[in-house]
Amino acid sequence: MTSKRIALPENFPVAWESEEEAGYTWERDTHHRPDPITPLEADFWQQAGLSWQDTLRILDLEPVYQMCDRCFNGYLYSSRRTLLDDDAKKTAKKTNEAAQEKAMAEMGRRWQEQWQPEILAHLAFWDEFDLDSAAPEDLAAHLADTWERLPRLWAIHFAIVRPAYDAMGKLAEYYEELFADYDEKTDPFAAQRLFQAMPNLTVAMGHALWDLSRRAMDQPALADQLRAPGCTLDALRAADHADFAAALDLFLDQHGQRPPTWTIAHPTWREDPAPIFRNLRDYLQPDARDPRVEMTRLAAERDEAIAATRAKLTHFPQPVRDRFEQLLQWAQTGMILSEDHGVYIDFASTARIRYVLMACGHRLASADAIDAAEDALFLHCDEIHTALAAPPAADLRPLVAKRRAAFQHFSAITPPDRLGVEPPPRKDGAEKERLPEEPGVLHGNPCAAGIARGPVRVLRAMTDTDAIQPGDIMVAVTTNPAWTPLFATIAALVTQTGGKLSHGAVVAREYGIPAVLGVKDAVDQLKDGQQVEVDGSAGTIRLLD
Repeated sequence: MTSKRIALPENFPVAWESEEEAGYTWERDTHHRPDPITPLEADFWQQAGLSWQDTLRILDLEPVYQMCDRCFNGYLYSSRRTLLDDDAKKTAKKTNEAAQEKAMAEMGRRWQEQWQPEILAHLAFWDEFDLDSAAPEDLAAHLADTWERLPRLWAIHFAIVRPAYDAMGKLAEYYEELFADYDEKTDPFAAQRLFQAMPNLTVAMGHALWDLSRRAMDQPALADQLRAPGCTLDALRAADHADFAAALDLFLDQHGQRPPTWTIAHPTWREDPAPIFRNLRDYLQPDARDPRVEMTRLAAERDEAIAATRAKLTHFPQPVRDRFEQLLQWAQTGMILSEDHGVYIDFASTARIRYVLMACGHRLASADAIDAAEDALFLHCDEIHTALAAPPAADLRPLVAKRRAAFQHFSAITPPDRLGVEPPPRKDGAEKERLPEEPGVLHGNPCAAGIARGPVRVLRAMTDTDAIQPGDIMVAVTTNPAWTPLFATIAALVTQTGGKLSHGAVVAREYGIPAVLGVKDAVDQLKDGQQVEVDGSAGTIRLLD
């Protein structure tokens, strides 16, 4: 059957590289990169995408489909192409199930013995190179080496993420299989409760920031200065708060590799700590929630749930109980690694890659090839390498200006969700259950328990977090791990993408706030200032005015 070609909007032309490429289905990646990206960012994501085959090899998985990333008009799209016929798929599925089991069993050991040491070696490679004093040709060679390391790091990323999320999902499936009387609508998070509140580096970062706010709370003059918009480290030092400035500096050294979103385009907290000062202002609000208290409560709830589950399993056969304990251990390990790997790879390594690229940009600006270091974002990696490796560099400013104008043009356009051809209908006929429409009520995936009321705050771009106020209902296309400190002050979370195991859902449960994810067109249906009620257990958002 010939797939139907998707008509392109007049304001979103696409120049296909081949007829074959135009014959695939391309889905816009609104989960990782909903915002437009520059040419250099597109290179980054395409280079990271080369890791997929290495990931399959690491996990001993037979390839069933091929993933491909492309940037069209500044927006990231992905295509998933089936490699096998139906019979071959069934055979590969059976083979891959055994490999999947092995990967879940080994992920903790491999992290400690293999992955973490290798990642630390990559980080040391970057930290030991003097970006400022390197000769242009040495900097070019360092950039080439940096780019070669990128697919390997993301192969490790996926080799951790896949078994980690598989483990959490397998435990949930087994829980539902064991207890026939389990009613997911009554308690949709029974299985997830078994691996909540596990210690991880993201939680540790949130606690460290909270501790800084408590330290400031004990010094009224310091707290008043931190509450003032525009507070900086230099201002703290000038006001005789050098000890606190030093402590904040240490926090940024340890946790400051996060940017406002998954990107190489925006400064990290270490480069621009303004987001941290904003988080500290929120934490100094009278009604700010102590994440340590919430963590303690959730850990006790987890231990009670595990004990209750074990009691229910007393009369089950021993192999069933053993399988539960095995899956529980894997799920808890997966929960920890799903966060810890991101600190090392998504943030620490990506930050260092950004530092290399910005150093290259500064060097090109000094050579008068571009006007500012950030202009390098509108070049491709090979163009930067060529300009550094064979000085004097050509004048790249006209090229930068042309690409910047195109970027700004398409940033004002809503891109189509899908390009190429329509996907074939699902053979099993499975469709998501459609809930009856109810005036004034939006439906999504129930992802974190509780009910909260408050004003809507829509984030249309991943860097719009300055608009968020304590007590807001945060509404976004997706969430960003760098937003974690905000979860201590918002009342609830609503996103257009995601399910129970997505990052936003996991963090919302860890901070004890309701979350409804996967709400169709949430950022368009909800408006700033609207009063709503979010029921994270029912998966509903009810308009109150």
